Amino acid sequence: MESSTPPKDHLTTFENQWALIKSRTDQARPNDASKLAYSLQSFFNSSEIKATVLLASLPSTMNEYINNLMTKDNLTYEMVYNHLITY
Repeated sequence: MESSTPPKDHLTTFENQWALIKSRTDQARPNDASKLAYSLQSFFNSSEIKATVLLASLPSTMNEYINNLMTKDNLTYEMVYNHLITY
């Protein structure tokens, strides 16, 4: 995310890209020739991983904000989204 990009716009872009990749992994089956998409299903279904990837995509100008959220127990995407939408 560029530091000048509004958080709401970044969230929309992030959500669209995540949904695209997740839909591709959801379609994978264990006997597919390429095992990577199937192996990534649990990764893309994890709310905690999604939250971490979202935080990693934020600009360094938000480091204090990111570090504050990372101290929360059981951090979920919904928690990060709700905090970020009001940022």
